[in-house]
Amino acid sequence: MEILIFIISLITAFKFSPGGVGAAVILIPILVSLGIPISTAKPVGLFYNTVSMAGASFNNIKHKHLDFK
Repeated sequence: MEILIFIISLITAFKFSPGGVGAAVILIPILVSLGIPISTAKPVGLFYNTVSMAGASFNNIKHKHLDFK
């Protein structure tokens, strides 16, 4: 079950990240439909968005796409 959730998360990340939309928009309903309680699916979705945003921010800082002035 964990590998299925990982694969679904990876696919949604690739689909939603170019548009700048968090994948939790679709990930939470998918997790709930797989039988995971919503009280668990919400924090997982938020954590997933946080990790994704941190990775994108780190990449943009590394390539000097952000101006801190």
